[in-house]
Amino acid sequence: MQTVRQPLFVFIIAFALVAGCTKTAPPITPTAVAAINTAVSPTTTPTSTPTPQPTNTPTPTASPTPTFTPTATAVPIIISGNPRAAQLKAPEPDGRFPCGVVDTFDFPIDPPDAAGVRRGGVDFGVYRNRYAKYHAGEDWGGPAGSRNLGTPVYSIGHGLVTYAEPVGWGRDQGVVIVQHTLTDGRRLLSFYGHLDPDSVVLNAGECVVRGDQVGNIGQPRTTPHLHFEIRTQAPYETLTGYWPVDPTLAGWLPPSQTIWQQRIAASPGVEWIRPFTHAGT
Repeated sequence: MQTVRQPLFVFIIAFALVAGCTKTAPPITPTAVAAINTAVSPTTTPTSTPTPQPTNTPTPTASPTPTFTPTATAVPIIISGNPRAAQLKAPEPDGRFPCGVVDTFDFPIDPPDAAGVRRGGVDFGVYRNRYAKYHAGEDWGGPAGSRNLGTPVYSIGHGLVTYAEPVGWGRDQGVVIVQHTLTDGRRLLSFYGHLDPDSVVLNAGECVVRGDQVGNIGQPRTTPHLHFEIRTQAPYETLTGYWPVDPTLAGWLPPSQTIWQQRIAASPGVEWIRPFTHAGT
């Protein structure tokens, strides 16, 4: 029994010593400490950076080299010789046209171009009060510086004489009519009035060549001049030189204009320049 009590006693003694030596610690006043956010921020998952792909830069298409187109430059035409000579042809009679066909027309005074004529080619279709009618032809004078009376008158083209009378117009003297056949078969009549009776030596049925003389300007009741017509009717009649209405409605043609038209038709590509402008009366 004593053996058990001794250790228990010793334990009590030792416990008392330990408890006596231990000081009671004063109470600890808590110090405010800033709260630390211990919350864990979620870790940002890094975004996968795509591997840059090469930019598809279109290859510029080469601009086509423009094809050089030369600018057309007008080259002046140089004519060697006389272009008129190339269109002149002697009449070639055949069964249909005994006097041949027209190659071109000339003017009846100072042919071929009437360059020196001081008056002519402008009074076709003019209304004349003294006759109360329209002029069916043109009045032509002679070359400048010469008298009209006695001036030679020439056939404007190849043709057949259909009428020739020294006093076909009575006191207004001689008349000659020539029928001309064109290359397309049409027929025109050239009319020459107020001719000196003694100069009319042609006969109906004869052939004339362009430039053959048909007479001279005579002395009608008015001032000496040539009355010149181109028409499509009355190959055997003189008529009067005037018409009550527009002559073009009854088969007359503007004489000078018709000559120029025939020249142009006979020589395509050649530009004709009218060499005169005369005031008519």
